Amino acid sequence: MSRSDVAAQLRLNSRQIAAIEAEDLAALPEAPFVRGYLRNYAKLVDLPAEPLLSLLNAKLKPADPLHTGLAAAVSPLQSTPREQISGPLVITGVVLLLLVLAALGWWTMRGDAAPAMAPAAAVTVPTPAATPAAAPVAEAEPDAAPAQGAEAPRPSRTALRLTFSDRSWVEIRQADGTVLLSQNNAGGTTRIVDGKPPYLLVIGNASKVALEYGGQPVDLAASISRDDIARLRLE
Repeated sequence: MSRSDVAAQLRLNSRQIAAIEAEDLAALPEAPFVRGYLRNYAKLVDLPAEPLLSLLNAKLKPADPLHTGLAAAVSPLQSTPREQISGPLVITGVVLLLLVLAALGWWTMRGDAAPAMAPAAAVTVPTPAATPAAAPVAEAEPDAAPAQGAEAPRPSRTALRLTFSDRSWVEIRQADGTVLLSQNNAGGTTRIVDGKPPYLLVIGNASKVALEYGGQPVDLAASISRDDIARLRLE
């Protein structure tokens, strides 16, 4: 991916990406933000974040502007003479802390019980070659098999189908600018996306991707640049 592609994916500007890659810490904001940028960058390119964060921490110095606001805070209990803290006050604080922790635990258990909602914009459909015999299908099977000789349902006229023979990063935007898909895709998988055309597509490692629009194949060869990235608009 180009630097501008990375910047768009991480919601940063190209100057910040250049500063991260050049380790120009003085050109970046406070350390917590930079750690977040670095963690997201590592996730984007499938690298473990912790070794990179360790290298970043080793480069930070006490006088570095990235350390602004990172001084250890002093607890009110540490700054108050012990003789001024009464026993009832400490007990009351402990009881309040236990009540807060109990409420948080109840809220967490309540949230875990809520049913997960699957996104409706895009569905991952494993290709036959990559689907194990006992693996669950992405969509629920019908209660009864279709009648013999019945035709398979036609794909939507606005649906996009991308089949990946190798790893590829894809971003798809619909007519109003909404991002329908923006992620890395593993080889041997298929993505089906439906929205409102015209679509704007950016496809990395495009020579390893087969694209269909409304059930018809789309030739990506004319849209692929020398860095194997295809940029195209589909009406």
